[in-house]
Amino acid sequence: MNTPSNLVMATMMAASGTAFAHSTMHENHIDEAEHTPHSHHISYTSVAGKPGSEYNVNRTVAVAASDKMRFDIIPLTVRANETIAFKVTNKGKMTHEFAIGVADEHKQYRDTLKKMPDMQQERPNAVIIDPGETKTLIWTFAKAYDIQVACNFPGHYEAGIHSPIRVR
Repeated sequence: MNTPSNLVMATMMAASGTAFAHSTMHENHIDEAEHTPHSHHISYTSVAGKPGSEYNVNRTVAVAASDKMRFDIIPLTVRANETIAFKVTNKGKMTHEFAIGVADEHKQYRDTLKKMPDMQQERPNAVIIDPGETKTLIWTFAKAYDIQVACNFPGHYEAGIHSPIRVR
C-alpha cells in the first residue's frame, strides 16, 4: 500500500542514491495487554547498520541535545553488531533530530530537505525530539567508516550538532 509514509521513504531512498542498501527491518513492539511481541516490517538499512530490537540491547547511552548545537556525547566507540539504545533528551527550546548514518547519508538527507523541507520526519535511523522530550532510538551498528550521529535540520549540522561514532 502506498501510504504517505511509504512514499516519503521511497522518495528519500531514491534521492539518496547508493548510500542505502535494501533489506527488511523488523521493529518489535510489546503489546502491554498481552505482553507479546509484534513485528512491523519496513524496508530500510543503512551502511552504518540497521534499527535494532529492544530484546538485543547491549547497553543504553544517554544523550542530550541542546540549542548550543551540540550533543553531549563524546565521540563514542561501539563494536560491530552491538545494539545500543540511545535515550535522547532535548534540553533546548528548538526541535532537534538525532539521526545515525555515515557522513554521505546525512549529506544526502540534508540535500533532500533543502529541496523538500516538508519531509522532516522520523525515520528508522532517526528520532525528532521536541523541547523537553525524551525518545529512544535502538540501533545495531555495522562495521563502517565515518558513522555519525547528527541533527540534519537546516543549519543545525553546519552549526555543529553532529558527533562521530567509532566502530571497532
